[in-house]
Amino acid sequence: MVIGIIGESCTGKSTLANKLKSLLGGEVYTSKDSLRLARNEAIAKKLFQKKLEDES
Repeated sequence: MVIGIIGESCTGKSTLANKLKSLLGGEVYTSKDSLRLARNEAIAKKLFQKKLEDES
């Protein structure tokens, strides 16, 4: 299962994600995590999408 949380800065996305993690288990990934996969943003996006697909 993949749950995406999207919203403006400082609206509680991380709080909600961590609450869901404690209730459902799993991992929390942020957009910054995707950029750590590769120096090129387009490549990082593709790698992150692949990672999410593999996890679902």
